[in-house]
Amino acid sequence: MIRSGNARDAETIASIKIDTWRKTYLNIFPDSILDNLDVKQETQRYLQNLKDRQVLVYEENGKVIAYCYFGERKQEEFYQYSGEVFALYVESDCQKRGVGTELLKEAIKQLSQTHSHILLWCAKENTRAISFYKKNGLDIIGEKIENIGGKNVEKVALGIS
Repeated sequence: MIRSGNARDAETIASIKIDTWRKTYLNIFPDSILDNLDVKQETQRYLQNLKDRQVLVYEENGKVIAYCYFGERKQEEFYQYSGEVFALYVESDCQKRGVGTELLKEAIKQLSQTHSHILLWCAKENTRAISFYKKNGLDIIGEKIENIGGKNVEKVALGIS
């Protein structure tokens, strides 16, 4: 079941992020970034994000197993893309069951009420995620390099209109 996220979800969402980052971004982000992820800090980050982003959670048997942040973009590149999916993570053992697809489609549906162009950023080396987003109707619209923990990481922008 998809519902709006709230403050009670903060610690669970922090744990999902840490688990998926450590598996997904191994050898993509520096080990120091992954090793230093902290549930308390990520919980606070989630609570801060609730102020200016929307969040959807996917709940199964009363437990949150996935989440998606989205909202209005602040960056200038690709200015016509005014809506953004900031994060979409599914617990590792719950992937490949359609949960991420449902969350993504709902986020795009809600964003498209006020934004005609929506994008998201993904590490270029995360080919599994890029394939997932393409399968769900997004196309690569650009690239950039972002310094993450002292390492230059190539990222791709995927967009949908």
